[in-house]
Amino acid sequence: MLIRGGHMKNNKSKNNSGYSLIELVIVIAIIAVLAAMALVSVTIIHSARAKDAALKLDSEVSELITKNKNMSPDDKSNAKYGLVVYCEDDYYKIAEVITVKSSSGWDGYAKYDSTHNKYVQISTVDEIYYVDDPIVIPRTVEIEFEGKSISFKNGAEDDKGAGFKPGELDGTGAVCIMFDKRGTCTSGYGTYKFKKKNGNVVSRVTIRQNGSHEVR
Repeated sequence: MLIRGGHMKNNKSKNNSGYSLIELVIVIAIIAVLAAMALVSVTIIHSARAKDAALKLDSEVSELITKNKNMSPDDKSNAKYGLVVYCEDDYYKIAEVITVKSSSGWDGYAKYDSTHNKYVQISTVDEIYYVDDPIVIPRTVEIEFEGKSISFKNGAEDDKGAGFKPGELDGTGAVCIMFDKRGTCTSGYGTYKFKKKNGNVVSRVTIRQNGSHEVR
């Protein structure tokens, strides 16, 4: 019985040999494949978000042109609808604003008044206009603009060079997109690049001065 018991212990010890090198290599290879698949999935998601953001801007531009051709905000003949593209709290946003023709002769634009949750007109006409809730672009998407936009600060036309990133609403940070009733773009015409955080351009929205626009 003792000998037989001794044999049983020896057999158990021989069978408990652990993982072989080949088995470890297979496990490591499986983990590497799964990690690569996860990375590809994240990249695809980020690209899809950038493309979706570009499509949203293009859609908002189409709606803006239609609105300015067919209606005036609050029945004001000197007011127009507009869009602003800006960055706030590390998120890029697209918001609708209402602009008015000021006595100084240029289209006055609006800045955000957080106290009243409204956009306040910057011009000699001190009026307050509501805007819709902004479209918030996912944090993984960045926007760059190259073109011409009218400044919030003084109504002057700013020529934004390549690589300009929209900033705060005050001053010259935000990009203003405006059309007249004929559909001509008076501000914000140029190219909007939608990029992932790694700098790769996923999509472009082009707005031309004649009012045509496209997304690629």
